[in-house]
Amino acid sequence: MGTLHVKVCDIEDSLEWFKQRLVTNNADTQRELDKTTREVDGVPNVYYKLADFCDALRKHFKGIRFGFRRGYYESEAVGITTRLHSLWAYYPGQEYALGKIGYMAANGSTSRKYIVYARTITNSKYRTGRDEFYTAVTENFDKAVKNAKKYLRPYSTVEIFSQYGLRIAGAAANITNKVNATFNEAQSELVCHDSFSREMQRLVDGSHEFVDATFKSAVVTYLDALKEKEQRMYAGVAGKFIYIREEAGEQVCDVIHSSDVHRMTFNNKNAVVATIKFDELDEDTAHKIASLSILEDDGFVDGLGMKVNDKMYWVSV
Repeated sequence: MGTLHVKVCDIEDSLEWFKQRLVTNNADTQRELDKTTREVDGVPNVYYKLADFCDALRKHFKGIRFGFRRGYYESEAVGITTRLHSLWAYYPGQEYALGKIGYMAANGSTSRKYIVYARTITNSKYRTGRDEFYTAVTENFDKAVKNAKKYLRPYSTVEIFSQYGLRIAGAAANITNKVNATFNEAQSELVCHDSFSREMQRLVDGSHEFVDATFKSAVVTYLDALKEKEQRMYAGVAGKFIYIREEAGEQVCDVIHSSDVHRMTFNNKNAVVATIKFDELDEDTAHKIASLSILEDDGFVDGLGMKVNDKMYWVSV
């Protein structure tokens, strides 16, 4: 089934594309499809047993919706005459889908069964990383509903941070790489300077006075670059991950602090998450978020932070 973590925006953007793939059905073809399919949340040609599964889950998941992800491999190829046998379950406005449900062949079986596919499942019969490891399968409809109620859960802020943490660390590392490149260039220019040997000899003799002003400039540039490199090497990249979301009609922020994003374990389920109202953010943090908000997604400014997207920021401290 492929990707385990699927963004809600990718699902929502796929609906029109998918509908366009189906508009060329002739009347006879569509009539045959209609005998065994229904429309679910605007998605046409959903197999009726899967549609019934979706209906049952609406009783337990208020506001849940179901959709298809463009470019994502399903058990049956997506085409003009396709019956959809699996759909992603999600809440509009959230970052990631809860998981996938389906009525399809799975885990090596040739017969169709009800499946729930989610990151919260650990099927020890299979190796970690395989699709089957994250899949619960049953022939019983009521059991399938129970599986969905048990395993389809919204992502916590810690889980969301785990998906974006490496991108934040990578953006910070790009700045470090630029500092190292500046140092290496300064070092190379100094060592390769025509006066290097002569000036070093004068230093050894103890009567140093720069004869070549350009060499003195190269030494100053080198020492400045060395100082910045050493400071960045030992200082770490401290900051806080901020997830802005709606709760009870108010805008709130989940905040995770880190003393160094390079050394943080992003999948730490015990990470401390503080939740505060957006308008209660301290002035420095609010100002940095406002400054970062004008950047493109993944935009990083050294000393300021990174805009992951409109709802998520890494703020330097």
